[in-house]
Amino acid sequence: MILREICQWVEDHSKDPVTFIPQFEIGTNLIYGHRLTESPVRCVLASETSVGESDFYLVDKVSKIVTFVARSNSYEEASQDIDDIFTLLHGSVGWDLPILSSGNAYHIQLIQSIGLPVYLGQDESDLYEFSCSFEFKIQRQ
Repeated sequence: MILREICQWVEDHSKDPVTFIPQFEIGTNLIYGHRLTESPVRCVLASETSVGESDFYLVDKVSKIVTFVARSNSYEEASQDIDDIFTLLHGSVGWDLPILSSGNAYHIQLIQSIGLPVYLGQDESDLYEFSCSFEFKIQRQ
């Protein structure tokens, strides 16, 4: 539910103000859902790995947890990528998500980090990984 829209928002808001080239581009270095074996070595994965929260009385509001994992063959690159994601997302308020596939309009009330970025170690391919999870408080319009 709305992971694709969140990733499109990340791509749109990571554009360089001069060149308009996104720092994180879906299908290039921003992957959502799960990583495939052919995914780039240096990339950021956005996934739904934790349970969010819904409200019985406010059915149009949800709290969605999205975990971002940055990886690279360089410790510094992976660390910089997750720091850039943290800077882009944490504390953002009042954004409309792009309408992509569902036809529903969603409004981000608040994005907050659940914790600071953390080093996970090296994966099975000896690539360095960092992770950070965010809570998206979202309302359906």
